[in-house]
Formats: sequence, C-alpha cells, structure tokens
Amino acid sequence: MGNVYDFDAYRLLAIEDDTQADLVLKDMRDKLIDRDRLMSVIKNEINLLKAKYEQIILDTETATNQHKLLIRQYLNNVQMKESKTQYTYKLPTAKIVKHKSAEAITLENPERLMAQLKETMPEYIRVKREIAWSDVKRDLQDVDGKLCLVSPETGEMIEADGISRVVVDTGRVTLKFDGGIDYDYEKDS
Repeated sequence: MGNVYDFDAYRLLAIEDDTQADLVLKDMRDKLIDRDRLMSVIKNEINLLKAKYEQIILDTETATNQHKLLIRQYLNNVQMKESKTQYTYKLPTAKIVKHKSAEAITLENPERLMAQLKETMPEYIRVKREIAWSDVKRDLQDVDGKLCLVSPETGEMIEADGISRVVVDTGRVTLKFDGGIDYDYEKDS
C-alpha cells in the first residue's frame, strides 16, 4: 500500500483490511469536524446578518407607523369618495382606500345550535362520512397472502380492496465517532 500518511480515500476503490477501514473513518471524521467548524462560522455570520435585517425592518416599521398615523389624521380633514364598501382619496403618489367596517357572524355555542336544528330544521345539518383508518389498520390480517379486514365483534372477513402493503427499507447507516460525532447516511448516497 505505500506510506500510510499518503493515504487518499478518494482513490480507494475497496477497503481491504482494518487499517484501511480505520483510515477511511479518520478521514471522514476529519472532514466532518472541518465541516462543523466552517458551518459554525457561517451560522455566526448569518446571525449577524439576520440581526441587521431585523433592525432595518424595525426602523422602517417605526418610521412608516408614524407616517400612517399622520395620513389617518389627514384623512379626517378631507372629503373622501364613498362607495358601498370603502372610502377613497386620490393623490399623485397613491390612491388611499379606507375600508368600511363589516359585520361578522360568529358561532358561539355550536352544541346548543345543533340541538335546536336537530329538532326543528334537520336540513341544515351535514354528516361527514370517512374511513376509520386507525381501526381498519388495527383489524387488518394477512390471510393467504391477501390483506383482509376482520371484524373483532362478528369475525366477518372481507378482502380489503384499495389497500396495499409497502415495505420501506431505509438503508440508513450510522457512524459513531469518538468525541461524540455521529454521521447518518442512506445506503444510496
């Protein structure tokens, strides 16, 4: 193999012994440590930029809130055009639209209304039908290679149409390095 210190994991096509495997793991660990160091530096820079970004937003919001207050006060002194849903006022820079208040209807006691409607106007009640999926999964059984739904109360059995079995192999491998560095990867990566 040559000098151990000239080890190049990129040129290695197969690991032939424990020494090579350990060298590959050390190379991987060193690259992960370097990556983590660089990511830490970059995260610190990102945090500084985020702080500057948030300060710009705060400064702009403070200034524009003052402007909004002044515009609202000004609108109290001018004649605005009125429509069914809003008031408008045109200036060269912008059209100002002040929306009228709207009535909102809220449901404060749904149980009481439901009871009342059941007795007097049942046409206003909807019933939502859906599959009890957790119960279906619980009562599924494999019978001769087919998924069947078996009722626990009656023992009635039907072949479950529209359900298929899928086996998911994650292929996940975890390397646990000394020093608390863990690295997970999928078998295809």
